[in-house]
Amino acid sequence: MPPTRQQRRQLERAESRNGSISVPDLGRQKLPQFAASIDEVEMVGDFLLIEMHLPGQSAGGIQLPEGYSEGEKKGTVRKAGPGQLRDDGTRSPMECKENDLVFLNLSRHALQYNIGGKDYLVTPDSSVIMKVAKKSEIVAASGAA
Repeated sequence: MPPTRQQRRQLERAESRNGSISVPDLGRQKLPQFAASIDEVEMVGDFLLIEMHLPGQSAGGIQLPEGYSEGEKKGTVRKAGPGQLRDDGTRSPMECKENDLVFLNLSRHALQYNIGGKDYLVTPDSSVIMKVAKKSEIVAASGAA
């Protein structure tokens, strides 16, 4: 029996939603390799190359329950662009630098790429909602040894 008109509409809506993949979908699909290593990639503008912390595994490697999703929007900045070009020819400063641990508010502007066999996310600097200062940076900033 062919699908009803209502079923066809539901399928069309589902297909249109799946056309713009909700990110990060890392680890769930195999992306074609973009470059051999991140050393071959240079970021432009205010974009960041982020290695996402995949859900389902803690920092220590412990497997987490299926419903646990804390790691979905957390990653480490591996490369950062020079900043967005302003009208006067100067560049706006970047909020993040390499090796920053960041939490993201992901949008449709985030793209996934496979570089050197690992999946990365490319997103604008404005997608970062919080970065975690490392203990060594806090100690250095306070002047304590």
